[in-house]
Amino acid sequence: MSGTSYGACILHVSPESFVGGPLAFVQTGDAIEVDVPARRIHLHVGEEELNRRRAAWKQPAPRYVRGYGAMFSAHIGQADEGCDFDFPRRQGSDSRAGNPLIAPIGDAEAAMKIGLFDHVEHGNRPLASLFDERLTFAKAADDAGIYCLHVAEHHATPLNMVPVPGVYLGAVARATTRMRLGPLVYLLPLYSPLRLIEEICILDHLSHGRMEVGIGRGVSPFELKYHRSTTRNRARSSSMRSIASARA
Repeated sequence: MSGTSYGACILHVSPESFVGGPLAFVQTGDAIEVDVPARRIHLHVGEEELNRRRAAWKQPAPRYVRGYGAMFSAHIGQADEGCDFDFPRRQGSDSRAGNPLIAPIGDAEAAMKIGLFDHVEHGNRPLASLFDERLTFAKAADDAGIYCLHVAEHHATPLNMVPVPGVYLGAVARATTRMRLGPLVYLLPLYSPLRLIEEICILDHLSHGRMEVGIGRGVSPFELKYHRSTTRNRARSSSMRSIASARA
């Protein structure tokens, strides 16, 4: 969604269509109502028609039969289960086969959670004013019950004015009390592994455990070149060193 959306958007629906989730029964021309205040998504299709579509649905064949893709399909849970590997809690069930990995959650826990993804783009005003406004906004979002705030990392572009997200998130952590927060994503090739680990640990303490960490190797060579990280292989090797350091 980076750079393509300036309003509310739906990033995923769980369970996914591959296992017979709601999206599997949506057809072209169907009306879908999104009620953000009520945390509700409604497909305006009658129950009789939905039952007909369910009866006709067949699970598609797996896209991958070997390698990481096959392992992902077989062992990654649905979004409501954390999108995590099932190895630590696996007991012969498989969410991709339609069997839940964990017991069903209650209605209160199943409510849709609303999060924010912010680029902190250039606002044609002093940066100090822009940051003050964003921190005020973050506090208002926290008070309103928003679940999380994620911040992008870009460099040398007006698309993003916080190329060092850790500093900004430190201020957000102190302006909020409940909302989870984190970078989406830290660009690993641009960091010393140990230095990044130290920053994440500090932010985790500043936020009292509300830190969520997203990592990636970057997709824009125009931005990476400012840090002399210009090739995919170099970016990949830097990322792998950072991940290895974190595991150690």
